[in-house]
Amino acid sequence: MHITTILRGTIKGTIWMPAIECTKDITVNLTRERDRLGPSRGGSLRHMICSIVSDGDFRSCALTDDTVVEVTTARNRGGALCTRTRYIPITRFTSVADCITEA
Repeated sequence: MHITTILRGTIKGTIWMPAIECTKDITVNLTRERDRLGPSRGGSLRHMICSIVSDGDFRSCALTDDTVVEVTTARNRGGALCTRTRYIPITRFTSVADCITEA
């Protein structure tokens, strides 16, 4: 079985220049990020989300509450590849509640 997790949504906050509120659509492969960070460098969901909301022009921004975590599982069943995708609202993850704002 192969599992892929992707964060799809929007970040919202004040950009550093010209200091106005903006939004930016994001798609982040959390599976790849977790593998890159590894357990010794803090590959938890909270660590990854905190990195996303404080990166680049957006500092101290937040994910909008319509952001989702897309989880796709793929497995081989009798020679046929079967996939299933679920969408979990970011608001269901209490560990990142302080990183979420209204859309």
